[in-house]
Amino acid sequence: MLVTGQPASQVSAGARVRVQVDSPPPPRTIVGTLGGLTREVLWLSPSNGGAEQRIPTSQIGRLEVSTGRGVVASHVILGTLGGALAGGLIAGATSSCAKDQWVCLQPLAVAGGVMLGGAAGLVTGLLIKGEHWRTVPLPSVAVFPVPDHGVGVAVRVEF
Repeated sequence: MLVTGQPASQVSAGARVRVQVDSPPPPRTIVGTLGGLTREVLWLSPSNGGAEQRIPTSQIGRLEVSTGRGVVASHVILGTLGGALAGGLIAGATSSCAKDQWVCLQPLAVAGGVMLGGAAGLVTGLLIKGEHWRTVPLPSVAVFPVPDHGVGVAVRVEF
């Protein structure tokens, strides 16, 4: 019998998870399907098709569960800024003003390039979806039977 101090609904077997394993060094991140989780160990089937891994919870720095794919703000921001920069540079390089030209439209071309490039980058950023993750706590309190001694209690405290 295992009773944890965390609600059972935070992460369940079959969920897509991301695990930061801190030891042995260097730290690494493993993404996969959760097979099971107790106070002592996490079972994980990696997404890359490797063999199921058994990771002691004492070696886990962070456990995250996927909340699905969607728009990522950084993709939108970087797409917009990158597109605006590229559009402005292209427009500036392809337009010029002659010395005898009465009205120079190069600044207008650059402004148009910035706006069109930014809009294209914005749309691209919206179309590139990313996975969203929510950090979940590891089981910290467990009550379990102890042979010949009744019941044992273990507490994991982290700051």
